[in-house]
Amino acid sequence: MSINTRFPVAVHALALIALNRNGERPSTSELIAKSAGTNPVVIRRILSQLKQAGLLESGPGKPETKLKKAAEEISLGEIYRAVQDREDLFSVHPNPSQQCWIGHNIHSTLEGPLRRAQSAMEAELDAVSLQDVAEDLLYRAGVDRDAKKTDNPAAAGEIKSKISGGRKMKKVTAVYFSPTGGTERYVKAIAEKLAEEVEIIDLTKPETRSRSYRFGPDDLVIFGAPVYAGRLPIIEGGIFDRIEGENTPAVFTVSYGNREFDDALLEEMDICQKHGFRGIAASGWIAPHTFFDSVAADRPDEKDLQAVETFADKVKGILEREEQGSLTVPGNRPYKEAKRIVYAPEAEEACVKCGFCATVCPVGAIDGQHPEKSDPKKCISCLACVKKCPREARIARDPGLTAIRQKLEPVLASARKEPQVFFAE
Repeated sequence: MSINTRFPVAVHALALIALNRNGERPSTSELIAKSAGTNPVVIRRILSQLKQAGLLESGPGKPETKLKKAAEEISLGEIYRAVQDREDLFSVHPNPSQQCWIGHNIHSTLEGPLRRAQSAMEAELDAVSLQDVAEDLLYRAGVDRDAKKTDNPAAAGEIKSKISGGRKMKKVTAVYFSPTGGTERYVKAIAEKLAEEVEIIDLTKPETRSRSYRFGPDDLVIFGAPVYAGRLPIIEGGIFDRIEGENTPAVFTVSYGNREFDDALLEEMDICQKHGFRGIAASGWIAPHTFFDSVAADRPDEKDLQAVETFADKVKGILEREEQGSLTVPGNRPYKEAKRIVYAPEAEEACVKCGFCATVCPVGAIDGQHPEKSDPKKCISCLACVKKCPREARIARDPGLTAIRQKLEPVLASARKEPQVFFAE
C-alpha cells in the first residue's frame, strides 16, 4: 500500500502558484522545484498532469503557470485524482493460489473494505480546498496576504479546522416517513438549521420507498419516523431498508403524540446503523397525536423550534470534533412486541370519490376508483386519508377506538412533554 510523492508535491506546487499570483518572480518550474526540494523535470511532469486535469494554464511561450480556476474551487481530491494512479493506494498480491480456498477468495473478501477505505480517504480530500491549504500556510507562517503579522489566530481556526480534521459536509439529506406531516416538520427544521440547501427523500410515498439510495462518509443524513404503539410503523419492505451508507454520519429522530417513544428510536438507530450509518445524535419530538385531536395539537410550537435550533447547534459541534464518539439511546432489546392496530377509515356521504385519499395513503390501502373503504390488510391506521380529505368526508368507525379515546385522550392532553435529545460521546 503506498501513495507516492506526486500528490503532496502537486499540492505544494499549486499552493505556491496560488500564493505567488502577485509575486515579483513568475511561478516557473525552477522556482517551484527549489521550494519543493526536487528536480524541475519532476515539477514539469506534475504541472503537465495538472494542466490536463484543467487545474492550470499558461500562455503561449510563457514560462509562468497560473491557476485555471479559483483556489476555493479546487479540492485536494481533484489534485489527488489528477496526479495519482488510483490503483496505487491499495494493491493486493496478484497471484494467490486458486487451489487454496483462502487464496481463491481473498481478493473478493478484501475488495469491499479496501474500496470503502479509498472512498473515505477521497471524501476527506474533497472536503478541503486549495484555498484552505493556502490560508493555513499563511496562518502557520504568521502572515496575511499583505505580509503583515496576523494577530487573530481564532479567525484562522475555522480554516485550520478543515486541515486538521474538522468535517465539512458536502450534502445534508432529510429522509423521513411522515403520513400526517408531524415528523416531516421536525426533520426538515433540523436539516435546514444545518445547511442552506437540503435534499429531501420523502419515504411516505411508496414509489420513493421502492428506490435504492446510497450515501458516503462526507454526507449527513437526518432520519425521521413516527412512533406507532412504541415501535416504528409496520411497512411491507421496511421504511429505511433500501438506504445504504458508508460510515455516514446520521441523526435519528422520532415523533410521538405526548405518550412515550418506547423502543422506536432504538429500533430506528439499529436499522440505520446496520445499513452503514453512524449515529452522532438522536431525538424524540412531540407531534399531534394520530388518534386524539386535542393531544399536542399545536406542536411543534415556538418552544419546540427553539429546542430544534439548540439541538442542531450541538450537532454542528459534534461534526467539528475529530473524535465524534458513539451514540446511546433509550430502549430495550428485544423490542416490545409490535402491534398492528387497524382502524381502517371509510368514506361518509359527503365523499365525492375524488380519489385524493388514495394519493395520500402511504401503503396503497385505498383504491382510487373505489375509495369508499380502506383495505384492512394494508392499512396502518395513520389516518392520513382522514386528516387530509379536502371535504372531511372520511372517518375511522370503530367502537374500540372510541373507547380508547375516552380513556386516554384526557390523560395525554393533561401534561406537556418536552423533547428528548441524545448525543454521541
